[in-house]
Amino acid sequence: MIVRGGWPATIDLPLTDAARVAADYVRSIAFTDVTVIDAVRRDPVRVTALLAALARSTATVVANTTLTRDMAASDGGMASTRTVADYVDVLRRLHVLKEIPAWSPALRSPVRLRQRPKRILCDPSLAAAAIGASVDGLLADLKTTGLLFENLCLRDLSVYAAVSGADVFHYHDESELEADAIIQTPDRRWMAIEIKFGAAQEDVAARSLLALSAKMQAAGEQAPAALVVLTGTGSFAHRRDDGVVVVPFDKLEA
Repeated sequence: MIVRGGWPATIDLPLTDAARVAADYVRSIAFTDVTVIDAVRRDPVRVTALLAALARSTATVVANTTLTRDMAASDGGMASTRTVADYVDVLRRLHVLKEIPAWSPALRSPVRLRQRPKRILCDPSLAAAAIGASVDGLLADLKTTGLLFENLCLRDLSVYAAVSGADVFHYHDESELEADAIIQTPDRRWMAIEIKFGAAQEDVAARSLLALSAKMQAAGEQAPAALVVLTGTGSFAHRRDDGVVVVPFDKLEA
């Protein structure tokens, strides 16, 4: 699902053909789209390097300076941070790059929050194509697979949230307490989600979610509508004894 992506035209294609479509789209972005959008000439080699850097850090809070260093390490050339900022902006305007903003709950007492957004590509297949990742390659590198899996989950959560009129955020505070996704409705009802590729991390994720819930309620926020661990494995969704719901990704739509 990561390599194939969610493009309607590739759902029923053989996997190799679907992956080729994603790779062609990455080339089109770098060599055509970034110039056509505003008639400004941009270096396709550096745009390609930026897409790869974004793929390697997808679903994380990554600064432009970090992306610049990553690009220099991979292609041997150093783009300026200003150039990278321009390229990031044009990818955002093309809707290739999506930013998940930091959540700012309505707290009665101050909590210092990390305010930078998470960055994901609009479809995980673009991330896989940008770094040349095949299914076999991802199976051999589960750390990268975990990042691309989070990209996949955040893409779908954003789609489902939008249909419901809700927004998707992430949470990270000064005590290093985190939630991969916070879904909040216009009337400020909220739920917190931790994304874990392997079921072995379920307990750690559940404890983190419960700690976040307790912290928010102690600070005056309403209780969450749900706490969810979204996993890449498992055959059915279930509610744990502590109230945390565990949902395999392929059951998310249900």
